[in-house]
Amino acid sequence: MVDDQPGGKFENLGLAEWPFRLVPLAGPTGAWYSRAGLREDLDRLLWRLTRQNESTLNLLWADVGSGKTHTLRFLEHQAMVNGDILPVYAVMPKLSRSFVELYGAIARSFDLTKAANALLALRTSDGDQMASVVIGDWPDLLPALTLYGSGGPTDHEFVRRWLVADRGLSKADLRRVGIGQEIRTSDHAVAALTAMSRLYLTASQRVLILIDELQRIGTVRSAVANEISAGIHTWFNSVPEGLSLILTFAFGDKTHVDALLTRELLSRTDHQRLEMGALTATEAREFVAEAVAACRLADVETTALHDELIDIGVEAVGARGSLTPRNVMNAFNALLIEIDYRQQMGRPALASADARELLDAVRFDTDDDEG
Repeated sequence: MVDDQPGGKFENLGLAEWPFRLVPLAGPTGAWYSRAGLREDLDRLLWRLTRQNESTLNLLWADVGSGKTHTLRFLEHQAMVNGDILPVYAVMPKLSRSFVELYGAIARSFDLTKAANALLALRTSDGDQMASVVIGDWPDLLPALTLYGSGGPTDHEFVRRWLVADRGLSKADLRRVGIGQEIRTSDHAVAALTAMSRLYLTASQRVLILIDELQRIGTVRSAVANEISAGIHTWFNSVPEGLSLILTFAFGDKTHVDALLTRELLSRTDHQRLEMGALTATEAREFVAEAVAACRLADVETTALHDELIDIGVEAVGARGSLTPRNVMNAFNALLIEIDYRQQMGRPALASADARELLDAVRFDTDDDEG
């Protein structure tokens, strides 16, 4: 379900909520419309992650606007519902000078309360020696999370800043709490990711890292791109069980994906590669119908967005652009706004010709566009 729009319910439209979201989701979602085949692939992947112990690395390629971010947020939600999988969603920074920037994006999404609780439980049950073994090459995590678990808001902010590789902390302040060094290099970042992954795995069956927009690796110098790939590869190799990485790429041409990653990292990828192309016309109609149905008032059987308008909208998108969820939502958002305006202002209902004219003004992504 989507957030309420200003003004509350849209009773005149037969809707409790506005069905078409044009901005990326800010959190996990359980909403899924159409695309039964892809949904089955995702369910199969999650099932497998609870059945096997080995770490996995999957690639997800998608056309621009095909809904890869929504898919990751859906996987995040499903993992949370499962309860045995701890999901972490992060976005590749637009500008990266090293693997440390990607590390920082991932670390910002870590649940430090869960990490501190996992460390406390481990120390209580198995002692500090076992905690040191789990943390491995990053012993600074022990005093940092101990401080986070016992301290107040100021301590929480200090630990979080250190963990995300904030350069603004003084060495004196770090030493005061028992932290020996900042996270400055790719080796530091890999060690920190490995330690956090192993620690989380003491409390969860699997850690699922969802990294969005990794095609941005293609905008940096080749040496930096290779360093980022090497960092991911080393981290993955360091956690042979319980870690799952899903890397997403937005491209008009899926062959670009293999060109961005090192051969060593590609050699670790799973046989199940997830692909998201454009919707078929049937899927697009299902997508709109299911999105509207999810937001329909409980006592209403039909809404203002009737079948004829759905057909007109899908035909318009298909004629001028790709039938991606983004284009479909842009089209039907415009139609529904016009329908709502006409009803509220007492204007004539939206006729087919008017709907087609309105859609001519909507911009749609095409197959030639890339993210």
